[in-house]
Amino acid sequence: MASITHRATGWQAEIRRKGYKPVSRRFKRKEQAETWARQIESEIDRGAFVDRSRAEQTTLRALLERYRTEVTPRKRSTLPEISRLSRLIDHPLADRPLASVRSEDLARYRDERLTVVTGTSVNHELRLLGHAFEVARRDWGIHVDNPVRMLRRPKMNRPRERRLREGEEKKLIEAAGSCWLKQIIPFALETAMRRGELSRMQSRHIDVGRRVLVIPKTKNGTVREIPLSTRALQVLERVPKQPDGRVFPMEPDSITQAFERACIDAEIEGLRF
Repeated sequence: MASITHRATGWQAEIRRKGYKPVSRRFKRKEQAETWARQIESEIDRGAFVDRSRAEQTTLRALLERYRTEVTPRKRSTLPEISRLSRLIDHPLADRPLASVRSEDLARYRDERLTVVTGTSVNHELRLLGHAFEVARRDWGIHVDNPVRMLRRPKMNRPRERRLREGEEKKLIEAAGSCWLKQIIPFALETAMRRGELSRMQSRHIDVGRRVLVIPKTKNGTVREIPLSTRALQVLERVPKQPDGRVFPMEPDSITQAFERACIDAEIEGLRF
């Protein structure tokens, strides 16, 4: 039989059953406490009870902060993920207990974000949020449903088709000035490397004799070799050596920002790195 006790802040319902950990919860009204107690006792009688107390006591913010500390550092895309997590942590929804976050709450978040960023960006955020709920469920013993599962995802962006036109490369390099971007642009054109690959690129991975660059870990988790053209090797000859061994000491987001500024200064529209 449940114990219903009056407290200064309301009513506390507590259930003790042999073979089960005691569970309790506080309510503003006695009727709410009694209804909850009947529901939990019925679940215990049917063998369907799951202790949701941790999901009720843990906020979404606490989950995401733990995920950022324990899970994110093991991934290759650490910096972009930290940025997405920080955005989610700062949202008012993060104050809610995990047990109270519903698909309709995330649908509102999705629609709100779509007024600011693209569908691809929103999908990245929702995928990250869904994985955090799965880690909580499977690895951290927090019994909570994953509200992202049933959510309708926005459409992904159309593939980008804009390419450099005649004369634009020269204008971009001139607009880059003395920035590292001045060397990154021609090297990226010759190798078709991603921002993250360029940022992590190490001098020790360059084999001048074979004219190849070895990428130990790509976005797909595989090793690949990139042929180096004469122009690419010329760029590498101009780049000063760095103490940490990196070839281009710029973070991926910094490359994007510098590229966008160069496009503005060069009066080039619709071009992405």
